[in-house]
Amino acid sequence: MRRVSVEKAQPGMELARPACDLYGTMLMPGSTELTRKHIDFLKERPIWELLIEDRRVPELTIKHLVKPEMQRESIDAMRRLLNMSRDPNEKKNMKDPEMYAARVEVDRLGFAIVQAVLKSPLGEPDLTGSGSPEEFHFVLPVQITALAILLAREAGMDPIDIANVGRAAMLQNTGYIWTPRQIWENEHDLSEEDRKVFEKHPIHGAEAVGQLDRTSPAVVEAILHHHERWDGSGYPNGIKGWDISPLAQIIGMAETFYEATSTRPNRKAYSPMDAFECVMAYMGEWFDPELVQVFARRVPVFPSGIMVKLNNRQIGIIIDVNIGHVGRPVIRVCYDTQGNATKPPFDADLSDSEHQLKLITEILDI
Repeated sequence: MRRVSVEKAQPGMELARPACDLYGTMLMPGSTELTRKHIDFLKERPIWELLIEDRRVPELTIKHLVKPEMQRESIDAMRRLLNMSRDPNEKKNMKDPEMYAARVEVDRLGFAIVQAVLKSPLGEPDLTGSGSPEEFHFVLPVQITALAILLAREAGMDPIDIANVGRAAMLQNTGYIWTPRQIWENEHDLSEEDRKVFEKHPIHGAEAVGQLDRTSPAVVEAILHHHERWDGSGYPNGIKGWDISPLAQIIGMAETFYEATSTRPNRKAYSPMDAFECVMAYMGEWFDPELVQVFARRVPVFPSGIMVKLNNRQIGIIIDVNIGHVGRPVIRVCYDTQGNATKPPFDADLSDSEHQLKLITEILDI
């Protein structure tokens, strides 16, 4: 199978897996042969890419960290929790009956995501963000959680810290409950006064979560710090460097990546490759350089299953992202330098010295 964006899908392509939207809802069953009507239907839905059959890469299996069903449940639970509105001046009480069930469900699903990621250490993170600006705040914590857990594992954190990263990532925006909805829904277009109100949400969230039974101080600190930045430019307290929780740094990198790959009111979504470069660009400015290196090792610049063009004009499909070799995947070359189909296709590992002069210059079908 290989990846094709909905925008680049063509009639006659066959779905290798069901087409599911970003909330895990199946839109079209696997084995469907796409027609123009199918493609037009999918273009109107919150779905970014399709997995299609390709006989040149029959062995390629694209395995996501979190199943669509779990992602859908988690987004629904997040929506129920964050849709509860409270006075910011009241005592933060997440034990009240109305809030209790929603909060427990978010906690349960966050733990389930931790277990799913740890059982699939070689799975690839979902590289697409929210396709709907209206759903952005409910989708992102779920995606951030999975990636943050993966990064914490790669960074060598112990199981307790990995679990704490997962819980903090799921509950990072709990403070929205005590922030006027019109403010957090429009965070990119706020007056100076409203911006100050918005920047208190980590404080509200940390206070609320800190009052729950058996909550680790590390979780509270990560929620409080998840918008702090390495150079002191973050909020709510403008702390910098090693004073920032490393758990919060990991969450912040994952959030920056997924915010970039999300459709926002003021811009289109970035490609995963551009979002990767966005995180790398803030190394030493927003984020701890050592943790950015962890991000670079574990998040593929070029995900498996995409078709790419090399600087020698060969075209192929990435069959192995080569974790640890940044930007140097294994490619199954399908077209030669003249544009003729290679028979049979052959593999080129760009991390090998014999291919060191070959560079990916263009992403096709995405």
